[in-house]
Amino acid sequence: MYKAHEVLGTDLPIFRKKQEGYFSLEEIILLNENPKNYRISGYVPLEKFKEIFYEPVYSKGFEG
Repeated sequence: MYKAHEVLGTDLPIFRKKQEGYFSLEEIILLNENPKNYRISGYVPLEKFKEIFYEPVYSKGFEG
């Protein structure tokens, strides 16, 4: 998870909530998928300890 200053200014979108077709790293691991087959596609805000953090969300496909 990242703080706001770590994700603001990136080219990736910040979603209000996780969209269909996007996964957290935990979900990818629970599905027994290889995380290398996914790429970070954006971020979703989460509140923890009364602070806002940004969790990366992944989609299928590797660029590069």
